[in-house]
Amino acid sequence: MLHMSNPKRPASTSAKVTWVLLLFSLPFVAVGVFMAVLMVNMLITWHNAQSWTHVPARILRTDLESHHGSKGGTSYQVTADYSYEYNGHKYTSHRVGLSDSGGDNIGSFQQDAYLELSQYKKSGKPFRCYINPANPEQSLLYRELRPGIFMFHMVFVLGFGGIGLGLMIAVISRIPKQRACAALIEANPEKPWMWKPDWAAGQIVYSPKKTMLFVMMAAVFWNLISSPLWFLLPNEIFHNKNYAALFGLLFPAFGLVLIVWTIVSFLQWRKFGISIFRLDSVPGVIGVRLAGIILTSAKIHPADGFHLTLSCVQEITTGSGKQRSTEKHTLWLKEQIANELLDNVAEMSAIPVVFQIPDTCRPTDETNANDQTRWRLKVTAKEPGIHYSATFEVPMFKTPQSAPEFIAAADAEGLPKNEVHLFNASI
Repeated sequence: MLHMSNPKRPASTSAKVTWVLLLFSLPFVAVGVFMAVLMVNMLITWHNAQSWTHVPARILRTDLESHHGSKGGTSYQVTADYSYEYNGHKYTSHRVGLSDSGGDNIGSFQQDAYLELSQYKKSGKPFRCYINPANPEQSLLYRELRPGIFMFHMVFVLGFGGIGLGLMIAVISRIPKQRACAALIEANPEKPWMWKPDWAAGQIVYSPKKTMLFVMMAAVFWNLISSPLWFLLPNEIFHNKNYAALFGLLFPAFGLVLIVWTIVSFLQWRKFGISIFRLDSVPGVIGVRLAGIILTSAKIHPADGFHLTLSCVQEITTGSGKQRSTEKHTLWLKEQIANELLDNVAEMSAIPVVFQIPDTCRPTDETNANDQTRWRLKVTAKEPGIHYSATFEVPMFKTPQSAPEFIAAADAEGLPKNEVHLFNASI
């Protein structure tokens, strides 16, 4: 009899990874909070300034400062010194607009304000100035709220802050699952196929909702980050005649692709719901077979059957930091077509799964973060409109039942229909 060697237990890095991800999310949250404070302060000032008193001011000095970015972009900032009188007292100030956090290249406000202030300085005519009657030292020359600047702040608030907060929530929500896995590892030190709750239960759940939420967050983040280009590109292309900026349209175009992907994922989730792969035994045995039934929560009517693909993929990660990369190598792959088992049931479909697994295949191995072997079962079916697709990560190991001389007695069609009752649990 073949004896199974002691499996390697994964290093207890879950807690470390959790803390690393939480620390990684903090800078994003910090940027979001900082920009939120600036945005709120700008909105408060804008709201209060609508009731401020306006008095004549004399422009003493004005300048347009330009700052060249490392990637070729140029931002501008109009600066000015001006004096005014209120209730017999003289004041001097330098605040120009609501946003007092440096220059920008969103629209032409900075250039237009500089030209206007320069004309008033040259002519000596008084320029209107808005002051806070309760605190006359507080003043500004322009009190209009710039939509472009508001959107720029919102990008960082929702983009960076949202991603950071979302990552925090995702990491914290995984802690109970990590504890459950740790308990399973402790209870089954010699059985790695029992180290995951779904594997231990003998059923693996696939939900398009996970893909939809991931793509949706990516779409929101990407479109928020690239949204300032909708304000910057027209000025660069039409005003500055910088036609190289047309390449910048690739970023919002990719954002539209992510939006379409999100919609397709949502429609797939609404149409097909979840799918469950119920294994007839845990684990799938290398040198014997992987067998079970896939149950769907919607009836599927593919004209050419269900296409099943079982693959063994090795994922090798090399380098670190920006040089870190992962290569995927398919070590084994087999495809087959299966037909519906529940012809007379209108609420769901049942797809038989039977694969012969050669004894030479590598078992599932997730103990080394830089060299992992995973087995994936993918099922697809062509449907009108949105096609059906589901992927399951399955446990494949060598056990005492593994036999090099094994020959499968059945293919995907070989699972009798009455065996469906063995997996008769509602979805």
